[in-house]
Amino acid sequence: MNSFTNYNPLLRSPIVGYAYHRLMLDAHGTPVDYEFLEVNQTFEKLTGLSEKDIINRSIRTILPDILHAEFDWVGFYGQIALTCGEASFDQFSEPLQRWYRVHVYSEEKLFFTTIFIDITESKQHDRLLVELFSQVPGVVYQYRYHGDGRHYFPFASAQIWDVYEVSAEQVREDANILFERLHPDDHQQVIDSIIASAKTLRVWECDYRVRLPTKGERWLRGIAKPQALNDGSVLWHGYIADITDRKATELILHEQYRMQDLLMQIATKYISIHSSELDAALIDSLQAMGEFIGVDRAYISTYIPENDCYRHSHAWCRTGVKPQFTELEWVSLRKTARWLDHHRRGQTLNIPHVAALPLDDPFRAILSAQQIQSILLVPMINGGQTVGCVGFDAVEQRRDFSEHEELLLKLFAGLLVNVQNRMRLERHLQVAKEEAEQANRAKSRFLANMSHEIRTPLNGVIGFTDLLQQTKLNPTQEQYVRNANVSAYMLLEIINDILDFSKIEADMMKLERIKIDLLELVKQCIDIITYSAEQKNLKLLLHLEPNVPRFIFTDAVRLKQVLVNLLGNAVKFTLHGEVELSIDYTPLDAHQGHVRFAVRDTGIGIAPHEQQQLFRAFTQADSSTTRKFGGTGLGLVIADLIVQKMGSKICVESELEKGSIFYFEITTDVEHESTIDAQPSYGLQPSLVLKDHEHEHAPIVLIAEDVAINMFLIEAIIQRLLPSATIAKTQNGQEALAFCRQTWPDLILMDVQMPEMDGLEATRAIRVLQEAHAARHVPIVALTAGVLKEEQERCLAAGMDAFLSKPVRAERLQAIMRQFLEDL
Repeated sequence: MNSFTNYNPLLRSPIVGYAYHRLMLDAHGTPVDYEFLEVNQTFEKLTGLSEKDIINRSIRTILPDILHAEFDWVGFYGQIALTCGEASFDQFSEPLQRWYRVHVYSEEKLFFTTIFIDITESKQHDRLLVELFSQVPGVVYQYRYHGDGRHYFPFASAQIWDVYEVSAEQVREDANILFERLHPDDHQQVIDSIIASAKTLRVWECDYRVRLPTKGERWLRGIAKPQALNDGSVLWHGYIADITDRKATELILHEQYRMQDLLMQIATKYISIHSSELDAALIDSLQAMGEFIGVDRAYISTYIPENDCYRHSHAWCRTGVKPQFTELEWVSLRKTARWLDHHRRGQTLNIPHVAALPLDDPFRAILSAQQIQSILLVPMINGGQTVGCVGFDAVEQRRDFSEHEELLLKLFAGLLVNVQNRMRLERHLQVAKEEAEQANRAKSRFLANMSHEIRTPLNGVIGFTDLLQQTKLNPTQEQYVRNANVSAYMLLEIINDILDFSKIEADMMKLERIKIDLLELVKQCIDIITYSAEQKNLKLLLHLEPNVPRFIFTDAVRLKQVLVNLLGNAVKFTLHGEVELSIDYTPLDAHQGHVRFAVRDTGIGIAPHEQQQLFRAFTQADSSTTRKFGGTGLGLVIADLIVQKMGSKICVESELEKGSIFYFEITTDVEHESTIDAQPSYGLQPSLVLKDHEHEHAPIVLIAEDVAINMFLIEAIIQRLLPSATIAKTQNGQEALAFCRQTWPDLILMDVQMPEMDGLEATRAIRVLQEAHAARHVPIVALTAGVLKEEQERCLAAGMDAFLSKPVRAERLQAIMRQFLEDL
């Protein structure tokens, strides 16, 4: 199967799950279910669900218990799919008993994509972090205060019970119960210190007393760093400890208090740290711990088993102490087997006196070479595997490391593993999201490039069949040529649809906002579909409300594209009766209002359950319609996407066998200098005819084109339209420039992509030549199979005057020649 997972290598990753879904609505438009359209192999691995058992089946069928889950999966995904939104979140799946980090987005209404990774292990690490906090005497917390008086603790470790005899749940939404336990003599002091910290955003520090139901009066010390949030509230990241004993025995607990303070600073730093800040934060933490303990070096080492070595990823050294980590970081793991054995068993390596090790101990030689007298190494363990260690070195004098100092390193090692896992998972999810978006853009660029390549040979097919129809043919030949010409134009229409769709998907379509004559634009739309309507004997009606302003500001090309599509569809699906275009206007103020366009037909109609498929790419109402009427199904999708860019949406009302109404409304600036209240007589505009130059100056037309068949086609069209013209032919920009140095032409048709010197470079050189010789301005018209607006802008910026896209049509070339040769 040619699936999107095969197109995107990322989604074949063993860690990123992918699924594409379709939302299912009830009769009232409420999301009730969703089905699986595509999954990758990792989805099967992460969920335990087999692709063959779930594709084209709904989630309620696959996992009936999902209806009883606390999280409303259907409702949440439904909101994303209905609004073409995007969200990222962590959620526990009760039916699957796993935690997932999910990114969901919708690029097409009713359809959505989920990219996810299994973070069950990460959540287990989060629980480990909670357990680590539980080993710290005191409570680690976040406290939030709003200007209207609301205050609460979004996070508090379990030790809050030991400190305040309240649970974290009791203060998660309201902190009043905690403040009620402040000692009356200290209550105002605490309040004032919090308010001062909120105003100045300085660290909050306070010693105060509380009265607890069981423990009675206790001394507490709190310290927290404030953070101003966007909504005006302040969030403190802090730590509160019971210091009752310390107050009694200050000297005994002094060292422990300092360690608690350090732990608070380190632990709170990583609660919500961004990946870009991690390296600097780790160095700061190593320095803080090293200076606190009084060692000479502190570092983080990572084991690299595949290279049989370890390296220091982050390190700090006291001023004046030589790092010497370059030699140490490539030490073979085999030389430190005893070291590794300790760590693999989860044990700390504590060597207070390196010189006391046996002389033949290889570890003694390694450490002595670094002037290390004492060393403390604590393993970093992730999922049962030892991945590295955190260490202290004493260089200038040996020392004995205490249990508290060992505990400090253990807590930091555990915290570090958890943070690294979280960062790794976030990077994977971000990469998955970015590469999925990049793959989607690449797909659109591929479609655009393919359309460009197809248009070049199609130029010859359409051009020469157009010319052939102007020659004398017998009836059979005439029918064959007409069929070939019609087929070529149908193929061109399909290519144009695909190109427009790819441009919109890649967000490359930009709308212009210019003043347009609404009456003239509507007449042009009617002109385009008049022939098709007459062929089917359909009445073609135009209804304009008298107050509709004649001049509005919008993108004329794209508005015309939308109206022609709706009118063309109406004619296509109407067998008898009429097609009507109606326009009305609702003013907002003197210069702006709503313009409503509606196309009504008496055609086959659309069943209610089929209307939801109308705006899906490459589909029509049903397969029988596709076979009977043809088409890619892209036209209406593109029209709706264009209207969405205009700030609206195409809506439909339809009844089987009675007809349909498609309508949309745009908000636009208007000019009231003229309204469409007295409509002029309506009729087709006469064909434009070039001036006869036979008895005047015979114009010189220079063609620069490297494809022989294109050159022959353009020359044939010009000879038919203007026999008196002198045609000069060149195959690249160099030849065109050389010709201009000898003969100054009246018109240049310049291909953009040519060998040696392309059309853009040649145009710039001709303009320099023109200015140097004060020659009259020669019109230069770009010839290219590219139709992107960006390419048109490059042509105009190079000095070209107009843009003629391939396939070259005789009537378009005729208009160009009339525009630039009419004054000769």
